[in-house]
Amino acid sequence: MSKLSTPDHLSTKPLSFVLENTPAQGLSLAILATMIESKPVHIVQIDGSLNVQGPDFPHTLTRYRSTKISELAERIQDADIVLVTVAPLPYDVLMNSGPKIKLIASLGVGYDNVSMQAVKERGLTLVNVPAQNTDSVVEHAFALYSAIKRNVVPLHSYTLEGKKWELSNVSCITEYSRIPKTNKEETLGVIGYGSLVSLSQA
Repeated sequence: MSKLSTPDHLSTKPLSFVLENTPAQGLSLAILATMIESKPVHIVQIDGSLNVQGPDFPHTLTRYRSTKISELAERIQDADIVLVTVAPLPYDVLMNSGPKIKLIASLGVGYDNVSMQAVKERGLTLVNVPAQNTDSVVEHAFALYSAIKRNVVPLHSYTLEGKKWELSNVSCITEYSRIPKTNKEETLGVIGYGSLVSLSQA
């Protein structure tokens, strides 16, 4: 279950109010709640499988696994806060529906699916979660390194082709040119800065 915040081990603020030209950088959800006239605050998650836990202040939370463009206006009409993963929030929808919306929270790193023009014109707060995929990116980098070192993709293809092993006398030695070292036999250096490198060195 994911809360409306970034992982504790990273030095980022809750939902990182980092997007430029938003009117409330550094604003917490609790403070934002006091600015919203309707109580309890109505939160609508329009897509995604992330099981978001609602904030501590009084609220209602409606979840949808996916939302079509044709369904957007109706679903966000009464929302104070909209949570989105990849579903588009285009200009015309944001400008003509959801009059009570104060905050749009993108539950990931990117926010190109949200119309920045509509956000600016309506004076909305748009936030993202910069550290959402940090662990996964680090794991993926190590997975790719291992795949290259072990020739996983070519050998997988040979396996799918079936008789190629038998017909061409292909062996791991001929494919590797030499047997790759195991993790115990090598030292992997990671050079760089930032949260990705910090996690990869852990």
